[in-house]
Amino acid sequence: MKPLVIVFEGIDCSGKSNIIRLVMNELDSNKAILLKGVDNVDEKNYRDLLVNKDIITDVHIRATLYNSALSECYEKILTSIALKKEIILLDRSHISMFAYQHKANPINIFNNSYTKVRWEKILATCNVVFIYLNVDENILKERYSNKEDKDYSDIVTFTDNYKSIIREYNKIQSIEDMCYYQFHNVISIFVL
Repeated sequence: MKPLVIVFEGIDCSGKSNIIRLVMNELDSNKAILLKGVDNVDEKNYRDLLVNKDIITDVHIRATLYNSALSECYEKILTSIALKKEIILLDRSHISMFAYQHKANPINIFNNSYTKVRWEKILATCNVVFIYLNVDENILKERYSNKEDKDYSDIVTFTDNYKSIIREYNKIQSIEDMCYYQFHNVISIFVL
């Protein structure tokens, strides 16, 4: 049976950390592993390929290079870990980077240059599932107001940009064929 890779996506305060913690608590640590920041390993920041205009000015070329480099990175990491673990949980992936980056970059990277990471080689050894955590707007606001580690960028993101970030997630969701779950549904699926 192929190892399972579960990619958790969603805006800040959507419940990713809680869900991942609950899921990890139910799994055998000898068979499961949690990964963060897969696009920044081996002292290579793959994100720079996409967002650093000093490297290459053309955003389409940057996106193509980013896609190729990240595809190779994912394949190397996920397939090697899959030899040792049955379940790999990813706390965010390139999808979050695209969803958030559209506001930080003068050019809307998603609309101009979103390219799917190539999962073909990974799928030869792993089953990959995307889970996008959605949350009601009022619950999101309440969670955000109670968040202790807010900084200025967080405040700006929530008050000005969070709806547009959610829209970006929704666009990518349709391209990547992510499952769409409300917070409570995910708990019932994985824990109960």
